[in-house]
Amino acid sequence: MTATGVHSVDLLIHLFRRIDEVYCLSHHRAMARLEDTTAVLFGLANGMSATLYCSLVTAVSTRFALFGTKGCAELWAPELQFRFSPTPEGPRTGRHAAATPEIIEYKGFNTLLAELEAFAAAVSGERAYPIPPEDILHGVAVFEAIVRSAERHQPVTVART
Repeated sequence: MTATGVHSVDLLIHLFRRIDEVYCLSHHRAMARLEDTTAVLFGLANGMSATLYCSLVTAVSTRFALFGTKGCAELWAPELQFRFSPTPEGPRTGRHAAATPEIIEYKGFNTLLAELEAFAAAVSGERAYPIPPEDILHGVAVFEAIVRSAERHQPVTVART
């Protein structure tokens, strides 16, 4: 969870705001001393739900996908590719034909460098950090709730910040 999943939690908060509840399962699958496989179900304040799966033993890959009535939007890494697949038009009968996705590639974009440059600019007073302090504190509260849920094997309400 801490290696990659925390960034997806930050993105969920940025896009959809408050997370109210989490339910986490975390397991030892391949590493003896480390929980290497984690799945989290989120309940958001706006009524949406989300899932997160993290594994340290699979191929390095990140996929953030949103599913809605107008289509599916996906962000893939490490290549940093954005893909939007619209919902097919017409009646939903028989076999569905997939619409041609729109793909935007950001090859060579260094997310870590961009994050460090934004932090340096905020520290030097050039501009505000792009993540508001209340979102950072909420992200910490969500992470702490995930840890408690994994320990208790039950859903946990996220503390108010």
